[in-house]
Amino acid sequence: MAGKVYDRIRKLIGWTPRCKRLLDLGCDRGDVTARFKTKAKEVYGVDNNAEAIAFAKKTHKGVNFVLAKGERLPFKNDFFDVVVMGDVLEHVENERKALDEAYRVLRTGGTLVLSVPHKGLFGFIDSFNMKFYFPRLYKLWKGRNYNPDAYRIQPWHRHYSIEDLQKLFGKRFIIERAHRGGLILTPLIWITEDAMKDRRIKIPAVNKTLNLLRHAEYQLPFGPIGYHVILRAKKT
Repeated sequence: MAGKVYDRIRKLIGWTPRCKRLLDLGCDRGDVTARFKTKAKEVYGVDNNAEAIAFAKKTHKGVNFVLAKGERLPFKNDFFDVVVMGDVLEHVENERKALDEAYRVLRTGGTLVLSVPHKGLFGFIDSFNMKFYFPRLYKLWKGRNYNPDAYRIQPWHRHYSIEDLQKLFGKRFIIERAHRGGLILTPLIWITEDAMKDRRIKIPAVNKTLNLLRHAEYQLPFGPIGYHVILRAKKT
């Protein structure tokens, strides 16, 4: 698959163990999902966006893409060796039900690899939540692309601490490894990239430089003040 991946996505893939059967829960258009073919013999991708799943099925061969909600997965118990949830939990309607389903379809001793925005020092600099924190600035920033329905279409973007995730896991998952990366460059670069996309500005050299800067910052362990967290856990 062409193109490089950076920061959290590279680490997400790197932390994923090799296995027989893997589920990418919240796969969107399948671009990252297809990369897990190097990790598993059978790769499945699930998303509740019909348009994204249609694109994924057409574009990425050798992956089993399924249209479904994370809170109700069409798989039998203990079906997967690994479940990946990359920046998904913060978007689902019911985070507990989504984790219940991930637990159900994962075999005992199986691995959950999860990444979410972290409750860090600069958590308020979030392109999804700007419209709540700074409504006037958000409207100005979006310009002609401003959509008042964004408050409904893109509700509050949840951030988590490791303690929050441990509470959600309960005794079902044991956290084996965690990394809290990114600080201020990560959210600022995401906002910059969103602005460039809204204005249809494409400068490959600039995009590559931003990716490299964000990737370099993400590798540093910022601990409690970090902007993003990735962890690997085992099903008990």
